[in-house]
Amino acid sequence: MDALRIGTLGAARITPPALVRPARQVDGVEVAAVAARDRSRAEAFAAKHRIPRVHDDYEALIARQARDAGPHLLGDTRGGVEAEADDRGVERCIR
Repeated sequence: MDALRIGTLGAARITPPALVRPARQVDGVEVAAVAARDRSRAEAFAAKHRIPRVHDDYEALIARQARDAGPHLLGDTRGGVEAEADDRGVERCIR
């Protein structure tokens, strides 16, 4: 079985306890990508949490998901641009 690859939109403090650590407890699940509004923040987050791929922005991660049917998306959003990016990602996953 192929691994379930997850990408996270955002590098918020909630992401490690809510997503990264739980994902590592499940066989066949990998947090494979991260995107944040600030690429340097995403790079630091990826290095700290051993996430292999950093995208330039939310749209790049969503576009990759649309291209290869993964990684699945989880966004930590409070509204605004992040919510719009999440909505578009969810819509693309449903299609």
